[in-house]
Amino acid sequence: MADPKIVLYNSLGVAMASNDDWGTPATANDVSASVLSSAATQIGASSLNAGSKDSAMIATLAPGAYSVQLSGANSTTGVALAEIYDVTSLNLNLPAPAITTQPSSVTVNAGASVTFNVAVSGTAVAYQWYKNGVAISGATTASFTINAAASANAGNYTVTVTNAAGVVTSNAATLTVN
Repeated sequence: MADPKIVLYNSLGVAMASNDDWGTPATANDVSASVLSSAATQIGASSLNAGSKDSAMIATLAPGAYSVQLSGANSTTGVALAEIYDVTSLNLNLPAPAITTQPSSVTVNAGASVTFNVAVSGTAVAYQWYKNGVAISGATTASFTINAAASANAGNYTVTVTNAAGVVTSNAATLTVN
């Protein structure tokens, strides 16, 4: 398959990470070729040349079901090899995530849309949003949106950001619904 793109989905069909170029990460959830090459060497997998158009990624994932989709550039078809390794015991020299922009408290009228955002440093990160300490199903990206806020949505929202090097939790952002 020519110039494949790899996308990793969680059980809800949400894209967790993607990459279409070994040498250049495609999203903030991807890591550099040097980190991927180090991981490949440690587990005995074949490493790719820095200029390769093949795909590779490392993702920090919570336990659960995931699927991987491979697609060729310009709708090309062909054969692709997918290798999946559990590298939890490896030291990949990933920086621990750090929150650079905290989510903000907000007051909205009932029916209004509201979005909480967080910005982080670090690579290969996974997100989980919480309301009053309870995980919100499917809320696994850097932003969380409530399309039509109701009084039941009022509360404190936090997000936990993880990778293989550590975990960090945001300050609480309070949602008040009038």
